[in-house]
Amino acid sequence: MAVLAASPATSPRVLYRARSAGWVVALYVLLVACMLLIAVAVNVHGVHLTGSLVPLSLVVGVGLVGVPSILFGLGLRQSFTVTSKGLVIVGTLRTRRIPWERVRIVEVDRSFMTRGATMVVLNDGRRIRVPLTAARFALWRGESPLDHGRDLLAPARPVRAAIDAHRTFIASALQHDAKLRDVQPDQASHARGRDAHS
Repeated sequence: MAVLAASPATSPRVLYRARSAGWVVALYVLLVACMLLIAVAVNVHGVHLTGSLVPLSLVVGVGLVGVPSILFGLGLRQSFTVTSKGLVIVGTLRTRRIPWERVRIVEVDRSFMTRGATMVVLNDGRRIRVPLTAARFALWRGESPLDHGRDLLAPARPVRAAIDAHRTFIASALQHDAKLRDVQPDQASHARGRDAHS
């Protein structure tokens, strides 16, 4: 996968995005609709039996629909985006934007519950795990679990995309530094030449 670095003036280009697959979102909508239908049926049945709306049935209805909808909706919010400028990790309650300058290395997580996930090691030593990219969430993302290998430790699409983009950033930074080193001596010799002529 070839990744080109964007210039500082351009907006970051999205190179890879992991998020909930369409079938997961459709399932979420179906579950919420079913729970809403059950809550309405319970309240209508309560009104039919008692002749008035029972407050307890409203509380149960809101609890039956609201709480699972919020929890599942927060799970759908998660995403992992690799851009030309860095990583964007959207969790259930928090969003992290990590520029490539702060990333030391990208590796595969070896822990039991998030085996195969993307692990981002920052320059200060902190490790940021992205659970959405784990092997057990491959189908959730709409990707193949076989991509993670037999032992679930092979770099799958999310890890490979992050590694490729990080390598491209490092290569362009090294090229930029080399150009600066080449330009500085030339400018200095040019300035010395001007001083000699005056």
